[in-house]
Amino acid sequence: MRAAVFKGPAGSWPETLLQLEDVRKPALGKDDVLVQVKACGLCHTDLNYMKGGLVPPKGFPIILGHEVTGVVEEFTHPDGGLKRGDKVIVAPHVACGVCGFCQGGRENLCDTLASIGGHDDGGLAEYLKMPRKNVFKLPTGLPLEESSIIADAVATPFHALVDLAAIGKGLQLAIFGATGGLGMAAVQIAKAYGSRVIAVGRKDWKLAMVEKFGADHVVNATEHHDLPRHIREISGGGVDVSLDVTGALGISEAALRSTKPGGKVVVAGYSLGDIEISSKHLMWFEKEMVGCRLYNPSHLPRVVALVRKGLVDVKTLVTKKIPLEEVNEGYRLLDAGEVVRAIAIP
Repeated sequence: MRAAVFKGPAGSWPETLLQLEDVRKPALGKDDVLVQVKACGLCHTDLNYMKGGLVPPKGFPIILGHEVTGVVEEFTHPDGGLKRGDKVIVAPHVACGVCGFCQGGRENLCDTLASIGGHDDGGLAEYLKMPRKNVFKLPTGLPLEESSIIADAVATPFHALVDLAAIGKGLQLAIFGATGGLGMAAVQIAKAYGSRVIAVGRKDWKLAMVEKFGADHVVNATEHHDLPRHIREISGGGVDVSLDVTGALGISEAALRSTKPGGKVVVAGYSLGDIEISSKHLMWFEKEMVGCRLYNPSHLPRVVALVRKGLVDVKTLVTKKIPLEEVNEGYRLLDAGEVVRAIAIP
């Protein structure tokens, strides 16, 4: 099968490009499904391996990509719920199901959690092998290719806002990084749950998209010397919840200071550097900060259902489709901020 392979070392892209190669099709084990990949999203996590210097747990060479939709090619699981040709979406991280976290309903914190495109080869290939429990049917009516981004760009902010922040009607939210794929999905999720949204980003053309998604206020972060103060002013004293999907230096601190006393900050993005937080501010105003690591794989159908209802528009979020042989150009566009979300088509 054809696959886009990154041979490393970490941090060497774009000098070292992904190479299109013929590799062996995955062999199925017990309870596995072979998915013919129809689309794979390109994500900043991939860029962290390629350009940022982060070494994937699998090492190199590696097939990246963790947002996958496709059709069932073959399976070894006896479950009659799947048949050849079914359209499916893949939950990209595999939990053991038996550790304390899994038994407690927090599969995303599994002791041995392993993700495709990091711990194992991913979806930038013609075929992908996954455990049956990580493969879910796509409902009729959802676009097969664009739905690939549900597996991370939609499901992760859903976990951050619905499971961790418990958003609801009447709450005020500030979303930092609202002009990226996760951020734009977060805006739509928050509006679907009746919250008031202040969307913060840096590119005007993307902020215009966010406004069409229903954001109550859009803020270009480059235009405000004291961003938290501006957000406190327009929110009447601070927001109930701040979501940082960037993890960038200074952003989590800005999110903390934009949140009202007793409010919550959820961090659903990361950078390779450390961030600084005022413990005095956190303590004095009894604010909470919580991390968001992916989502529970078994919860993916909840997110798919939200998209099926038309409450998150994945077709608009995907602003570029590229053939697999042009995947390096797709990552260049993502790195330059010239797309919201790009997907590769094998």
